[in-house]
Amino acid sequence: MHDRMFFTPVALSVGAGHKRMIASLFDMHDFLTEFPPSRRRLSYGAAVKACEAARAGEIPAEAARDALITF
Repeated sequence: MHDRMFFTPVALSVGAGHKRMIASLFDMHDFLTEFPPSRRRLSYGAAVKACEAARAGEIPAEAARDALITF
């Protein structure tokens, strides 16, 4: 597994006017790992699977980015 950068980072609102920039698969993994379990839905699982697949080189990093945006 290795880190890959996204062509365009994803800016996420994380509350109280704060934004978090997700620029790579590593950033995505950290964000998803830290996301509160009580707020996880079906799209969360899809984003985790896409992140893992991209980190393993099975799908493009941009496909994982798209899953994050859907989430």
